[in-house]
Amino acid sequence: MRSPTCVAAILSVLAYASPATAEPVAFLCDDEQEITADIAATAQAVVTRGDKTWTLPATVTDSGTSYVAEGVEFWTEGTEAILTVDGATAQCIVRPAAD
Repeated sequence: MRSPTCVAAILSVLAYASPATAEPVAFLCDDEQEITADIAATAQAVVTRGDKTWTLPATVTDSGTSYVAEGVEFWTEGTEAILTVDGATAQCIVRPAAD
């Protein structure tokens, strides 16, 4: 079991690596799919692609933040993201705002 100090340190690293956003972020991916990621809670991300939604707990990485569960990994740093579902990987960027 992790100590409260260790858990607090991990959460503060997560907050620094990927600041929480107030609204879900839309990404366009190289597999021509769009995904949204709600990372308002730094301990998890809710990622949606099409009719599938995953709630993924956060893990500490050397760069960015990674969210992993159920054969799904979502990594994000800045305006870039990578979504891997059952071994198939898509490179994604934040969708530009509509004019």
